[in-house]
Amino acid sequence: DLVPVPWLHVRPGLRIDGFRWDVEDLDPETSGDPMTTTGGHATSAIVGPKLSLEAHESEQMTFFANAGSGFHSRDARSAVKDGSNALARALGGEVGVRMKPHDRARISADVWYLHLSSELVWSGDAGGTEASDPTRRLGLDLEGSVDATSWLSLDANVTWAKSTLVANQGNG
Repeated sequence: DLVPVPWLHVRPGLRIDGFRWDVEDLDPETSGDPMTTTGGHATSAIVGPKLSLEAHESEQMTFFANAGSGFHSRDARSAVKDGSNALARALGGEVGVRMKPHDRARISADVWYLHLSSELVWSGDAGGTEASDPTRRLGLDLEGSVDATSWLSLDANVTWAKSTLVANQGNG
């Protein structure tokens, strides 16, 4: 947590994730054939830098911005089949505001963006998921909560999101 001036907090981070998949194919018809087996071993790792900024306008209001890299992982069978594509990189960010209009109430709003290098889609022919084209998502989150009593809190969240394939293979 870096505090260059009293009202600004800077939080850099780095996340390293490592994976090892070990899948045993129990189907006697496919387990012995390297072309059809769903079994095998694979390893992969991914590094995800992060950065958060908080500007404290007052005790009641904080502006924030977050950016970073993450991932989503494939099905273990897909990972051992093609380990190089086992982790799809995600890049995202958000900007927003958190407010505390009362000691017992909190409100926040943010706009966010997420880009996935590859989307998982269901393949009925394969009977599982498979990698597809990159996607991007845009969204808006609104949240609020109030401590109605010492033992009861009420909260509500509303999210709007739009997802788009970045490229379409073959059909324009």
